[in-house]
Amino acid sequence: MVIKGNVMSRDKGFYEIVADEKDRIYVNINYETEDVISRPHYHNAVELNIVLKGELGCWVDGKKYWAKPGQMFYCNSMNVHFFDIKKGTETLYFTADTSLLKDFQNLYASEAGKPTFPVLLDSVEKNKEIIELIRDWYGNYHTNNTLQNRGITNLVFGTIAANYEVLHAKENKNKLFALDILRYLEEHFKERLSLERIAKHFGYSQTSISRIFHSVIGQDMRSYINMLRAEHVHALLEQNSRITVLEAVYASGFENSSSFYRAYSARFHELPKRK
Repeated sequence: MVIKGNVMSRDKGFYEIVADEKDRIYVNINYETEDVISRPHYHNAVELNIVLKGELGCWVDGKKYWAKPGQMFYCNSMNVHFFDIKKGTETLYFTADTSLLKDFQNLYASEAGKPTFPVLLDSVEKNKEIIELIRDWYGNYHTNNTLQNRGITNLVFGTIAANYEVLHAKENKNKLFALDILRYLEEHFKERLSLERIAKHFGYSQTSISRIFHSVIGQDMRSYINMLRAEHVHALLEQNSRITVLEAVYASGFENSSSFYRAYSARFHELPKRK
């Protein structure tokens, strides 16, 4: 089934379960009316994010890339990524469940690792056919079956493989560990979290755990925790008209209002609209 709608939400967790339904393709066109930095997230599905208008930044496993109209990002399965989206940017978004990639994976199987593509597919000319295929799918196939999904996935991936080098990636232990840290932070961000406590929980030194997290996620851990808290405040204020900002702040794990206002402003580019 093709599902249309905005997969990103400021109140979703870092794991996008909506992207991981078996044999599923998700296609959507998104337009941003403000500057947005999304939360670092991951999913088992592979993802193409195509810039139609504007400018899009993308961090993948701690490294930042920029794409302009006609360029696109390829995020492999389980790659931690997040976006720096400028106001006025329009993107065409395509994800495919890994169950649909069996032909691609078998054809390019290698002891060097699982087949993948460069993160930034930067040739506007080479990308035209890929974009046309996905646009056609988006416009004409509102419902479909598994065979159709496999067909379009093979067309898209075959076209990319005809125009770009197929790479191979081995499993990254730091990436898997960083995902464990993300899960822990998601479960405990409302509590008093220190780097010392987190490091002790995982049995690592503070220096090592901080370095690994930053190398994979592209943010320092304190900033990420405060982003989770700011998003929780935002959700509480939207869900409960009676709660005050200060009540939401302390219910979300902030220890003072100044750190909250910095985090909230960085995440939403504005301050809460009520007291």
